[in-house]
This record gives sequence, structure tokens and C-alpha cells, in this order.
Amino acid sequence: MEEVQQLQALMRAAPNMEFHVHVSSADGRLDADDEVRSFVGPAEGARQGKVWVYVSGPEGLLAGVETACVREKKLLRGWKSGGMVSGLEWYVARWSL
Repeated sequence: MEEVQQLQALMRAAPNMEFHVHVSSADGRLDADDEVRSFVGPAEGARQGKVWVYVSGPEGLLAGVETACVREKKLLRGWKSGGMVSGLEWYVARWSL
């Protein structure tokens, strides 16, 4: 897919960017809470900076990821220790035919 290749080329110029693709037909249903938490949650060697989530897909997936982002952003506000992400933002690509 051309868009993925373009994004991967961009990432080579931005080494602090991570790109995760989840293909449900191969990997099973995405657990939005676990996926967002894996980027934001406190852990040894946790990421620093801001997390930006982009999601595209069927409405159920969009709603699940957006709900997970809202939940994690609320939790993020309560964390006071250093070495964690400083913010969480997301974009939900909704489209209709």
C-alpha cells in the first residue's frame, strides 16, 4: 500500500516515531484498551514525549479506540512521576460512502 510506504519513509527521518499496523484478519480483533495502554502506561523504560494515535476502520473500532484514548488521557493527567509521556492526542478518521 503506497500510503504505508510513504509513512515508513517519513519514519526513517523521525526515529522517535513508532508505527503499528494491526490487521484483524491475520491478528484477530484489536483490544483498543491494551493497545493504547501499551504506549501510554507507566513501565520500565517508558516512552517520553507525546503520544499521537491515528485510527481508521469500521465504526466499532473507531469508537473503541476513541474511548480508550479518553480513558488513558484521564489516567495520564493523574500520573505525577517523570519519564512518562507528557500528553496524548488522537485523530479518528471517519468516512462514509
